[in-house]
Amino acid sequence: MIDLAGLYREAGDLKGAEVSASAGVDASRRVGDRYYLPRDLTVLADLKAQRGAINEAEAPIRKC
Repeated sequence: MIDLAGLYREAGDLKGAEVSASAGVDASRRVGDRYYLPRDLTVLADLKAQRGAINEAEAPIRKC
């Protein structure tokens, strides 16, 4: 899902990228994937920051 988020970002669709990244974070949390979760959270936070939602960008990291 994170790779798909990158494709959306490259196409200029930040909302689609954020939806995809959120799904990736949810999947990583669901399966307990501690290897990819930090990367996924970073991508999601970056997407939120790009659209100006700084408080939201910090929120996923606090949930860990």
